[in-house]
Amino acid sequence: MNAHAYRSQVLFAVFIIFLFPQSLPASEVILQNDDGLVGVSRPNFNMGESAAAWLTSPCTGDLVAVQVYWASVIGVASDSQEDSITVFSSGTFPDPGSVLMNTGAVPAIVASPIMSEGVLHEYRFLDPAPIGSDGTSLSVPVTGGQTFVVSFKFLNTNNGNPSFGSVVEDSDGCQVGLNTVEAIPGGWVDACLAGVTGDWLIRAVVDCVPPPIPTVSEWGLVVFVLAVLVSGSMVFRYPFSSAT
Repeated sequence: MNAHAYRSQVLFAVFIIFLFPQSLPASEVILQNDDGLVGVSRPNFNMGESAAAWLTSPCTGDLVAVQVYWASVIGVASDSQEDSITVFSSGTFPDPGSVLMNTGAVPAIVASPIMSEGVLHEYRFLDPAPIGSDGTSLSVPVTGGQTFVVSFKFLNTNNGNPSFGSVVEDSDGCQVGLNTVEAIPGGWVDACLAGVTGDWLIRAVVDCVPPPIPTVSEWGLVVFVLAVLVSGSMVFRYPFSSAT
């Protein structure tokens, strides 16, 4: 194979790779306001009230799981079935917006979570999986910089009972504008102003989809490669003469 033919094949291969760029595998990122250290349980909720974390995605991808830490003050809580975990749009703080839609045009609501003492629960399905089925996967499209709200709603009153399980706050202080509670009556308020002293251990998991490789304009690459192909053909067909 002569040099011109080899060069042309190599450049054609490069052209095809850039014309149809590939993507790196997606990677999961945990979004949290808390510092990872368990603080105290907050048995201050009545049936129908909620605790919520406001989270911002660093990437475009899909919200695929929610996490909630659950414990009692004295560490003896029995398992309990609570109301739901809902993913809302950000709305206007402290009020969340509308419920975000899961893939399949269904509301992003995890129904009837079972909570156990001293466990960081992770939920990847919207409903309890029927026997022999995985249930409906949690998958909410999000974009980089998008803020959303993960809200835990209580079915059982734990107010004033240290042996009942509840949501937990961390130990390094409450960040204003990132934690809310919904009281009945009273509505949504900033948790820090309601006496909560840490960030809720309520999190989300986002499966980030990286941009295609390369990240520059595909058309720019096409023009560049075509220019190289043309110039390469000219060099091999019409080399400079060494004659003066």
